[in-house]
Amino acid sequence: MTRTMTRFSRCTLLLAFLAVAVTMGLTISATEHIGPLHLAVVLMLFIVGPYGALATFAWLTRSYRIASIILFFLTLALAAGGLSLFSYDCYQFHTDPEHRLAQRMVAFIVPLGQWFVIGWIGLALLPLLLGKATSRSQLDQSQPEQSQPEQS
Repeated sequence: MTRTMTRFSRCTLLLAFLAVAVTMGLTISATEHIGPLHLAVVLMLFIVGPYGALATFAWLTRSYRIASIILFFLTLALAAGGLSLFSYDCYQFHTDPEHRLAQRMVAFIVPLGQWFVIGWIGLALLPLLLGKATSRSQLDQSQPEQSQPEQS
């Protein structure tokens, strides 16, 4: 059984990957020193993880038109909000010397809020995804096995 991908699912995947690239660029641009590599990797995964989760949801719901449309607009809203706050923080970092001395919380608060919203999106999509899994298992069970006629 082949599953077709809706146009909105493709757009959601593209939007999520673009948001990852821009967010990583802004975060790296607005950082004086990254620190140890393992901490930088964990921080980057925390920051770009919401977009990865949205891309995963888009892939899982790729054949459901209404879910794809809703997910596209939620991704658009989360990306616009997150990128605008990261852009403003990056602008402040490059133009205001005093801003560099203060503890910047944008890199923690924005992804935390995005993860919170994505948790609710995941809970909303759970019946759809579980329904898809149960319908497959019911489909497998409903097909009677072909028994071969007994030969005497």
